[in-house]
Amino acid sequence: MDNNCRFYIVSLDNYNSKDDPADISWVEELFVLEEYRGQSIREFLMEEDERKSEAQTAKLMALVTSIAGNFYKAIGDSESASYFKKNLT
Repeated sequence: MDNNCRFYIVSLDNYNSKDDPADISWVEELFVLEEYRGQSIREFLMEEDERKSEAQTAKLMALVTSIAGNFYKAIGDSESASYFKKNLT
């Protein structure tokens, strides 16, 4: 990764098959360097990703977070599930 990176978003579209449009767009990671926070960059990145996902016919955007729940609720996302994990080692 470029040492000059200030912010980014990584999202993946979940396709049923090569011929089916994406049903779900998963936001895998969203990062804004601390000194750039508070400038609506997160909101911009999410809005742009939503536009891209809608253009590719996604019906749902989904993500998992342990620290930014209030941010996602503030931009209109709703909590829909709990995340469970089991350490295997």
